[in-house]
Amino acid sequence: MPRKSKIITYLILQFIGPWLIRLLGYTLRIERVNYETVDRRINERQSFLFCLWHGRMLVPIFVHRNQKIIPMISMHSDGEMITSIVKKLGYGAVRGSSKKGGKQAFDNLLEHLKNGDIGAMLPDGPTGPRHHLKKGTIFLAAQSGVPIIPLTFAAKTYWKLNSWDRFIIPKPFTRCVVYYGDPVTVPEDIPLDEIESRREQLEAVMMDLLRTAENHFGRTDQDV
Repeated sequence: MPRKSKIITYLILQFIGPWLIRLLGYTLRIERVNYETVDRRINERQSFLFCLWHGRMLVPIFVHRNQKIIPMISMHSDGEMITSIVKKLGYGAVRGSSKKGGKQAFDNLLEHLKNGDIGAMLPDGPTGPRHHLKKGTIFLAAQSGVPIIPLTFAAKTYWKLNSWDRFIIPKPFTRCVVYYGDPVTVPEDIPLDEIESRREQLEAVMMDLLRTAENHFGRTDQDV
């Protein structure tokens, strides 16, 4: 897409995106699975860190609107659009990723978590590889002392975009399921040589959760 056309498209999406998400979300029949721990922590204002794949963010964005969750969003041009949209849906934001501005974003989100806020990470963003969890999430959980709570969603019927993350958009009025994983803790004093194994474990947990969500509608591993 030419740069001027892309800028115009992003400006339009920044304006109508929040309304489209609300409009679509209100048509969906959404079931939450294993939500009790998350609900209790939100009500008791206990900090934690949501962790979800980039392509599976749409329904969670709707479900958790107006809860003042603070995601880390990349400095990429897509990130600018996403930031504008989610702020209008009651989120905060810190900007940065492994490719640009990561140290400042990490420190900002770490401070928020230590102050009792809820954070969110898209650990395969901003440009992939898809479903590859980067180590920053592990470091953030260790240094903040808050648990990681994986989540994902699946839809009965949906559109899948031809983007690097295979972004999922549920079709209006379809059934959706949001799955929450059990809290994952990372010790503050974790040895550096254990970081990679923890990363692999969390990545596996998130993939298992995604498969479980897809299996809810009778689909197999090839659909993730």
